[in-house]
Amino acid sequence: MAVGLHQDVDKIMAGLRREFIVDAGDTLERLFTRLDAHRTGHGSDAAELLKTLLRDTHTVKGQGGSFDFPSITMIAHRLEDYLAEIDALEPHHIVDTQRFISAMMRILESGTDPGDAACSQTLRGLPAKGSAKADFLPQSDYEVMLVASTTVLSRAVEQVLNSRGLRVIVLRSTLDALETAVRSRPDLVIASAMMEGISGIDLARAFSSMAATCNIPFALLTSIDRTNTELKGLPETVPTIRHDQDVDGQVKEILDRLDAA
Repeated sequence: MAVGLHQDVDKIMAGLRREFIVDAGDTLERLFTRLDAHRTGHGSDAAELLKTLLRDTHTVKGQGGSFDFPSITMIAHRLEDYLAEIDALEPHHIVDTQRFISAMMRILESGTDPGDAACSQTLRGLPAKGSAKADFLPQSDYEVMLVASTTVLSRAVEQVLNSRGLRVIVLRSTLDALETAVRSRPDLVIASAMMEGISGIDLARAFSSMAATCNIPFALLTSIDRTNTELKGLPETVPTIRHDQDVDGQVKEILDRLDAA
């Protein structure tokens, strides 16, 4: 009985997965076509199209991981972040967005997730979020994952990182940070000490202790001195960045140290 039930569940999940591949593929192809039409002056209202892009991307992102396509979720998450920076849909935004969509469509057409290593390589080849701004073009594919619960704090640090031409991923949850780091392999993680649930200090300890993340450089963003007892348990190898002091200088020091390693 148990074996039969297990087989029935597997059959149902396999069917749902096939439906996802078809439905998500149709959704992405429709978005790609609408972007083409908009680029040639035959599309719908730009604001309405941007709203549709955000909605459908969010839907695909939420379903990807559920049907064994975590890379789809990662790429859709990046596209969401990219679109969130846009006020008006310009021609270069259309080209960039189609690159994200094409990457997801290729994975769906293959019928299987490419795995973490290939996902990381794909992500680094996609447009950086900052490139949506006319005054910023990333100078390299050096990627920093910034984990901070407040928008004010994350934006202040992100601006410093952007000014150095770095690709920045902003996350609000330490739990999301663990999975994202394993899959995307950032060059550096900067996490705020004060986070809901799992603190940045606990996240630093987790990164240091797990084989999958121990080699990813990590820095803690805090307003207190390293000697403060609140930072007890922070691994010695993890540097701190005081966000109430010269953030740019501290980030430069950490990057220089990493380059020299």
